[in-house]
This record gives sequence, structure tokens and C-alpha cells, in this order.
Amino acid sequence: MLLLENLQQFDIELSDFLITLAATGMLTFLLLAALCAPLLAVATESAYAFRKKAFYDKCALQISQTGFGLALLSFLIVGGSASLVVSRQHPELFQMPLQWMALKPYVLPYAPPLAALLLLTLYLCTWNALKKLRAPHIFLGLCAAVLCLAILVASYLALSSIQEPVISLIFWTAPLGVAQALLLDLIESPALCLGLTYAVAFGLAACGSLAQLWLILRRNRADYGRDYYVFAMHYCARVSLIFTLAASALAGGLFWLMLNSVPPELSQPQDPGILLISGGLPLSCCLLWLCMIKSDTPLRHKPGAFFAFLFLLIALCAHLMLFFGTFPMI
Repeated sequence: MLLLENLQQFDIELSDFLITLAATGMLTFLLLAALCAPLLAVATESAYAFRKKAFYDKCALQISQTGFGLALLSFLIVGGSASLVVSRQHPELFQMPLQWMALKPYVLPYAPPLAALLLLTLYLCTWNALKKLRAPHIFLGLCAAVLCLAILVASYLALSSIQEPVISLIFWTAPLGVAQALLLDLIESPALCLGLTYAVAFGLAACGSLAQLWLILRRNRADYGRDYYVFAMHYCARVSLIFTLAASALAGGLFWLMLNSVPPELSQPQDPGILLISGGLPLSCCLLWLCMIKSDTPLRHKPGAFFAFLFLLIALCAHLMLFFGTFPMI
């Protein structure tokens, strides 16, 4: 296999590689789902405002609960890891008295995630209080969704191009012109646009998949009735199916675009097994969700919901291997 040959070439143990890949894939899955959950919750609540069907309201509430849990967990993992790295690399910054000016570049990146967490908390805690004032409540959720998507865009730009202007933008020290130039670069680059759209589509699919697991866990504690849980499981399965198909199509388009635009010397041949997993596992997820949608008792499909989540996670890992393995110099 090409994968084993590449690992032997760089003297990397297979077990170490798989552990790193699993950790990276799980964290990416968690972050994408957390950043896209507010958008799905607001869209579902808006459907309730237009259709006046109470099931949409309860479903939006449970999706927002899922999103808040994911956001809090993501912040603790990423924030804690980043703080640990900074404290080890620059221990002098944490000596008493604290050097606030020197710490500023490391503290400011925490502001947007903390603001998003605050908005999500307000959105969730005011659900019943603003039950008769849907417009302000939806606007609050929309602000949280926009901020989360802005964090996603900024993080995506940082990962796509680790350059001083991007880093300055992340640290909130870039002038407005730099931010506008970066956004223009994003708009003018088909590959960057496709990649960002893929991230949003996959995040919505991941959120739908995790929401199904949350519904299963909450079935006996939040007893809204059998009919509601049938509706909610069907709804989340449809969301996951639609956006998994969209993400798979976008991933294929992005891979084809990069193959045709990147010079051959900057790319490497990819293992056929990785290509098969990248395309086959998302389709397997969709088949499991389709069985759930067609069933009158979707809560009996607990193993299907779990395996769909697992397959989607492995598919994301395969996508990461596909892009970073084929285009290591990009």
C-alpha cells in the first residue's frame, strides 16, 4: 500500500500515525459540528415560526443544546491545549506579576469563541422567556450563528495560508484593508471557496448526526412523546443525508480542481483504498439514514445512528488524508 510505503519513507510508526489521525479527525469533526450547530438551530426555529408546528420548536431546542455542549467541549479542548503550549514555550509570560501587554496577542484570540459561547448561552437560556417574542430570539441565535461562521472562516484562512496578514487578522491586530484583501482572495479562489463550502456542509451533516445521538440519550429524560421523537429523528437524519451528499460532491469537486491546477511535482499519488473509503463511507452513512427516514420507529435504529456517526468520522479522516497526502506542499 502507498500509505505504508510513505510511512516507512519518513520513518513513522503506523500506530502513531493512526492515533494522530484519529485525534485530528475527532477534533475537526467536533469543531465543525460546534460552529455549524447554531445555524441549524436557527433554521429549525425559523421553520417553526413560519409553519407553526411545535415539533420544530422542540427540535431546535435540542439541536441548540447539542451545539452548546459541543461548543463548550471544543473551547475547553482547544483553549486548554493552546494555553498549555503557550505556557511551556513562554513560561516567562506567566510569572507574577502577569505581563498583560505581552500576553495580549495570546489572549485576544479567545475573545470571539467566548463571545460565541455567551451568545449561545443567552440563546439557550432565553428559550422559554422569549417564547412569544420569536423575532428577537431568532435574531439572538442568528448573531451566534454568524459569529461562529466568522470564526470558521478565520480559522479556515489561517489553516489554508499561514501568513503574517492572516495571523494578524486572527489576533485582531490587522487593519480593515487586510481583512478585505483576504476576503477578496477567498472569493477569487475557487479552491478556497469550495473548501470553505465543504467545511460548512460537513459541519451541518456532523451536527445532524450528533443531534440524533443526543435525541437517543434524552429520550427518557425529556419525554416529548413518541410522535415528536419520530419527527426529530427523521428531521436530523434528512439534514445529515442532504449535507453529507453535498459535502461528498464538494470534496470530489475540490479534489478534481486541485489535481488539474496543482503542478505534478507538488502532488503525490494517493492510495486507492483511501479514495474508496472517502467515497464509500459517506454513501454508507446515507443508506443508514435513509433506512431511518423510511422507518416508522426510528428510535429502534440506535445502532444505525451510531455507525452512521462513526462512518462519517472515518470519512472525514479519509478526506484529510486524501488532501494532505496528495498535496503535502500546498
